[in-house]
Amino acid sequence: APAARGAAGTNWQDVVQRSSKLVSFIDLAGHEKYLKTTMFGMTAHDPDYALVVVGANHGVTRMTKEHLGVAVALGVPVLVVVTKVDLAPDNVRRETLAQLQRLLKLPGARKKPYVVRAMDDVVVCARAFREGFVAPVFAVSNVTGESMDLLHSFVNLLPSRKRWAHAAGDRVEFLIDQYFNVPGIGTVVAGTLVAGVVRAGHTLELGPDSTGAYHPVAVKSIHHMRVPVQALLTGQSGAFLIRATRRREHVRALGLRKGMVLLDPQSPPVAAWRFRCDVVVLHSSTTMRCNYQPVLHVRNVRQSARIVRMDRDALRTGTKACVEFEFLFRPECIRAGARLIFREGKTKGIGNITEVLADVPGPAGAAAGASSAPGPA
Repeated sequence: APAARGAAGTNWQDVVQRSSKLVSFIDLAGHEKYLKTTMFGMTAHDPDYALVVVGANHGVTRMTKEHLGVAVALGVPVLVVVTKVDLAPDNVRRETLAQLQRLLKLPGARKKPYVVRAMDDVVVCARAFREGFVAPVFAVSNVTGESMDLLHSFVNLLPSRKRWAHAAGDRVEFLIDQYFNVPGIGTVVAGTLVAGVVRAGHTLELGPDSTGAYHPVAVKSIHHMRVPVQALLTGQSGAFLIRATRRREHVRALGLRKGMVLLDPQSPPVAAWRFRCDVVVLHSSTTMRCNYQPVLHVRNVRQSARIVRMDRDALRTGTKACVEFEFLFRPECIRAGARLIFREGKTKGIGNITEVLADVPGPAGAAAGASSAPGPA
């Protein structure tokens, strides 16, 4: 793409139209300070695959283990790219690869590392990778170009892991993970369409706000891959220019935030304070009991919640339990079957939502104070 943009009379729209296959890369943070951003990106975007980058001269770090753990917990197939192999001495390079293989074989990951050295290896890994048991390892250099052709070929062979066709006829559900204001244009929301098809001119329901209400908005225009389109299809990420349909009402007055959704007007509005889920504690340095308050990551939602009740007296590392959570600040649109991650300090756990308790009211005064209450940690 960079070379194409440099050519005379060529822009990004031309590149997209001429391409036979488009692959979107979502660059997530590697530093520990931004781990919550990385976890939000993994849950909100729900990627087909995870690519973990390791510096050959630095080896496997604690954050490498953290990121691998997040991908494994969410059930996302992982490939590892060892970069800067031209800087690492042979003994350091061999030790980095050995560390990776030991890490991937641990009982928690249960991966079969496969170091890719030839084009035949690329084909073998591409066939087995989608199931998630094989973890291809590429040792590359952007300076010398070593193995870059193998990595490009592998990415080109990868199919979409999810089958979106079954959701194309469903009612629209668009998960908002970003929003911004374009001067002179209006308010733009970006995210992923997980059900239905959206066309320019459609009217959708935006919500839930701090009280659990939804508000009608009109989709004025659509962009996908930075190119204007007439419709966004199921499974695609895109951006909508939206405007409020009620007179003298502005979108910014509707409490727009990350974690909201756009729903079909005929869909029942979901705004739940409480839900039940089956959880597994991956690591905990403390004992968790009722009223424990971790930060939850589920779909495009990131918010603090408290444990209302559970079928055990306490949760510790390795414990499995059925837990009922309650959001602290505002209701959210969540669905049964969604995967979640909860964290608090070094405590981490995963789970599956089994039941959404949409009719249970939230904590007293939570909705009234939501606009002034602090956000999630």
